[in-house]
Amino acid sequence: MAKGVKRRVTRTLKPRTSAPKSGAARTRRWAWRQGVVDVREEHFELRYGSAESSDWDSWVLVARVGRPTRRTFRVQFTADPENPSHAQMIEAAIRELDFYFVELGEKDPWGYARYHCSTGANIYSTIHWSFYRSKRGAKPAVESCD
Repeated sequence: MAKGVKRRVTRTLKPRTSAPKSGAARTRRWAWRQGVVDVREEHFELRYGSAESSDWDSWVLVARVGRPTRRTFRVQFTADPENPSHAQMIEAAIRELDFYFVELGEKDPWGYARYHCSTGANIYSTIHWSFYRSKRGAKPAVESCD
């Protein structure tokens, strides 16, 4: 069974690009591909879990998404695709990535994903999006030493 799951997950890890939309504004495509995401820069984390039966701390970190470069988002999967228990999580994350970044056809998918973080759809989905601001140039927190 593990081999079948591995084949299925490997097949679905292929990045997708958007189909061209009608009109000049929609002719350039958005896509995502696997790559390293710098957590010091703005990024999203995608976690898998149920808001009804567990809380954020127990949800599994499945992927991180970095800002797009030339209309392509970098996605770093953190769940192990060779672990059969992670296959469902990775497939759910891929469906979300495809939907929000490729299929939805938003003019600004990064901005729309930030908006999505605050919606009920994000709460009730099994994949939960969280946005993290850039940490570059931020002053370190100073603690009182009384």
